[in-house]
Order: sequence, then C-alpha cells, then structure tokens
Amino acid sequence: MDNNIIDNKKERLSFFDFLATIKWLFIFNFKLAPWAATAQIVIKLILNTSPLFSAYIFARLLDKIIQIVSMPNSNINQIIPLLGLLLLYNLVISALGYVNSYVSQVIGLMSGYRVPVILAQHINSLGIQTLENPDVANKIQRARETIGGISNDFERTLMFFARGVALISALFVIVKIR
Repeated sequence: MDNNIIDNKKERLSFFDFLATIKWLFIFNFKLAPWAATAQIVIKLILNTSPLFSAYIFARLLDKIIQIVSMPNSNINQIIPLLGLLLLYNLVISALGYVNSYVSQVIGLMSGYRVPVILAQHINSLGIQTLENPDVANKIQRARETIGGISNDFERTLMFFARGVALISALFVIVKIR
C-alpha cells in the first residue's frame, strides 16, 4: 500500500506542469474555435462579476427611493429610470446566460468532432514501432478515454479564473468603501 502512495506522488503534476497544461488547454481551444473561446471568456467574466454591478444599481435605486421619500413634495416617477436600468441590466445578463450556453455547446461540438481527428492524426504520425510499445499503447488508450472532456475542462478553468476576478473585484470594492 505504501508503494502505491509513493507511485501516485510520482505521477502528480508539478505546479509549473499544471500551469503549462492550462496554457495548452487555452491555446488548443482558441485553435478549435477562436471566436467561441474569446466569447466564452468575456461572457464568463461578465456573468461572474454581474452581482457586483447588480448590487451597485440596486444600492443607487435604494438611495434614490430614500431621497424621494424624505422630500416633502416627492415624485415617485423619479425612480422609473433606475427601475428601467435594473430591468434592462437583468435582461442583458439573462441574454448573456443564453449566449454562454450556446457558445459552450459550440465549443463542445467542435471538440467532440475535431479532437478525435487530431488525436488520430497524431497517433498516425507515431509509426508502427512506437505503437507496439505497451506504455505508448496504454497512454493512447488513456488519452482516448479522457480527451472527450477537454471542453468541460476549459469551461471549469474559465469559471475558476472568472470567479477569481470577481473575488478580487469584490475585495477592491470593499477596500475602496472603507
């Protein structure tokens, strides 16, 4: 059992190998569908930072309502532009969610179609003697089993970075308020 744990530690990626893999994943997806990968990055960033903007618009709306209520001759129609802005913002965010789903499907379809072709071309370029090596055959089999999830890996990596940007933005807002 201890040998198994030691073997697992040998197979783990170093941090720099992990970063190199992420870089390869991004480059690969940009080569598969450049517009879709770019759109997905931008949309994920917007969607993950949208709660900050929504909170800002809502805070402005509350400030305006408090200002209107505290004035003696107040006109409730003064909050209509802010309500319209909040409605428009929520509609745009909903539309971006649908566009994100579409772009995610495009990347999934592109990777589902093109990734096995690229893998087959690479296997074909190895030559018959290399393919007879049991270690190479094992790696090819593992690649075939896991290559289908490449678009999901890209999406999860994007989500991780987008949430990091949202966290840093929220921290910046909190520090700025203080």
